Amino acid sequence: MPSFDIVRVAPADITKGLNSAVFGELHQLYVDPKYQDLRIGKTLFEIAADHLAARGCEQMFINTMSVNGGTEFYQQRGSVLVAQVVEHNLRGGNVRDNTKGRAHPVSCDYLVYSLQ
Repeated sequence: MPSFDIVRVAPADITKGLNSAVFGELHQLYVDPKYQDLRIGKTLFEIAADHLAARGCEQMFINTMSVNGGTEFYQQRGSVLVAQVVEHNLRGGNVRDNTKGRAHPVSCDYLVYSLQ
């Protein structure tokens, strides 16, 4: 049976930091490449930001793999890149190149989006 995953979104967590600042984290926002020019991602991003802001969050933290275009997507919406980390082992297993089957490191970008 074919799969029809167009969009995948994971709920955002809300956390109170040591300085009493309230922040949220956007866990996942993926849109199938065939549908990426339909403003679906932009709309979902805005809904997540509005959801967190309505709950008192001051910032939204985002992480994305550098190779998938997510960093540029979030920066175009005003997010600021705060760190880059190279992951050699993801979730306890090797990261695989789907075309060649070899393990390789993955670069993850961490961004912050102001909700104020």
